Amino acid sequence: MLWFISCIGCVYSTNAQVPTIQDCLGALPVCQNVYSESRSPSGEGNYTNEIFTGTSCLNDGETNSIWYTFTVNKTGNFGFLITPNDLDDDYDWALYNITNASCSDIISDQSIMVSCNAAGDSACHGPTGATGGSNSNFQGYGCNRGNSPENALVPVEMGNTYVLLINNWTGSVNGYMLDFSLSDDIGIIDMLDPTVNSMTTQQNNQFTIQFSENIQCESIAPENFDIIGEGGPYEIQLIESPCLVGARYGQQFTFSISPPLINGEHTIQMNPNNNFPVVDVCDNPSMPEEVTVTINFCENTTELACNDGLACTQNDSMVVDRNDNSVVCTPCAGKPNGGCGVGATTEQACDDNDNSTENDIEIVLTCDGTVCEPCEGTPICNDLIEQFIFICPGDSARLLDGSFTTIPENYSFTFTNQAGCDSVIVEQVSFLPAINISIADTVYGTIDEILTLETVTNANLPVYEWSPANSLSCFNCPAPMVNTQQTGIQLYSVNITDDETGCSNMRSFIVKISLPNAVFIPNAFSPNQDGQNDEFVIRFQGNLQQFDLFIYNSWGQQIYQGNLNSAFWDGTYQNEKLPIGVYVYFIRSRYINGEQVFKKGNITLIR
Repeated sequence: MLWFISCIGCVYSTNAQVPTIQDCLGALPVCQNVYSESRSPSGEGNYTNEIFTGTSCLNDGETNSIWYTFTVNKTGNFGFLITPNDLDDDYDWALYNITNASCSDIISDQSIMVSCNAAGDSACHGPTGATGGSNSNFQGYGCNRGNSPENALVPVEMGNTYVLLINNWTGSVNGYMLDFSLSDDIGIIDMLDPTVNSMTTQQNNQFTIQFSENIQCESIAPENFDIIGEGGPYEIQLIESPCLVGARYGQQFTFSISPPLINGEHTIQMNPNNNFPVVDVCDNPSMPEEVTVTINFCENTTELACNDGLACTQNDSMVVDRNDNSVVCTPCAGKPNGGCGVGATTEQACDDNDNSTENDIEIVLTCDGTVCEPCEGTPICNDLIEQFIFICPGDSARLLDGSFTTIPENYSFTFTNQAGCDSVIVEQVSFLPAINISIADTVYGTIDEILTLETVTNANLPVYEWSPANSLSCFNCPAPMVNTQQTGIQLYSVNITDDETGCSNMRSFIVKISLPNAVFIPNAFSPNQDGQNDEFVIRFQGNLQQFDLFIYNSWGQQIYQGNLNSAFWDGTYQNEKLPIGVYVYFIRSRYINGEQVFKKGNITLIR
């Protein structure tokens, strides 16, 4: 990320409604076989009325939903299984083919839906999916009408893109396990690097790039593109893309070119970089690409009347391409009323964007600001110009000679100005402070306790982003609480961005939820090899850190010592079976939260 000391004429904008995982535009890309959703969300996201209920089996529409998306890499059969964490919960789903469509087409194009299941009552709750358990791709409501919770496998073709909508009809928060292992043979987990299918110019003021698959919106920007050829320098802006309406990814992007390309050959280059790596939804990177285009506009032109909006001009006109009036060859302009030599003029300060001049001024008509004499300054000789560039650790800075550097030091460039004398520009590249995040590699907790995730960071204005967010009390707060209603292990990550510098860092860690600390000890065992109670076994629950077991005979002699890996005794000493009798045990245990448990008692050996 590149930061400068000041920003002149900066413009800031806001996006449209941001899609979430509960919206088709924010669908989760399938980058692994199994997804464990420990807590189901409620509602239908920020984009409502996304599906057509008239022909869909989902008569109640979208309810308490999550969307997933994937692209098929091999023709074959697609399948999956949804297993609710609470088998009394009822989940419904629908699969849509959006290869030649978009999310907005789902509600109007009935042919997009390829499989649907809304089976549910006491006989149909629990696991559901396209498992091949029936021959139908459409299962309506209820089981009494012969509907099954299992659909047929779905035939799919290489290159097709799908979205899967999962509805939590029950409305519980218990979550589910989503398993795509049935689809291993067709490769829905994207391991291929995206490629550029085409990069074309339909007009001389824009170009369109089409990728082989969806690209993450945040990974592509005008900074990825350069135009080499006559004219310019050219300014490039994104003007058409799903990203502009809040999508997380898109396959086609259209950029504007200003000023328009002049006639001749031009090379458009796409170069991924550290800030904008151009990656697909599973973080596979695209390689650099370039295309050479030939512009032949404005060979035959015509003149059209127009209005340049200036009160001091008349006979406004512009020159356009005869075959395409939208291609402007000469911008709209008129002739001054009486000319600049007749109307009253004003001298005003300006910036000619030339670091080798000073005292820049331009002459304009007083009445409306029409420029009579363009902005120009007087040459500066023997000048030393200092420019300050601040970068985050790991980022790079682009220098005046077009090269990139990751080394913080001063870089000097000598140039000859309009006066014919040398001046020096010194670019001072410095590192912004690295963002440090301190949190344990493993955070332990017990079921139903209040467990809060806290970090220590050096960021002055930290902005937090926790993931996955569906089992946390919040995703953008400093210390979210974890859902501890179920035992298990969950991988989390926190990304912290310093809003003061723009630098960020991410840290991953594990949260382990166990039952409360406890030790369970039997009072007798019978090592007679009948398969029942043949060992004196100590069982424990909770996050145990240390465990020691000692066995003594009636004379106080130690005859066995065990630990975490051997918390049992088979009734022998030095490979000899011990006689029936009462033996003494001593247990010493310590848990991850510092709690210590000591137990002492008798164990009866029976044969």
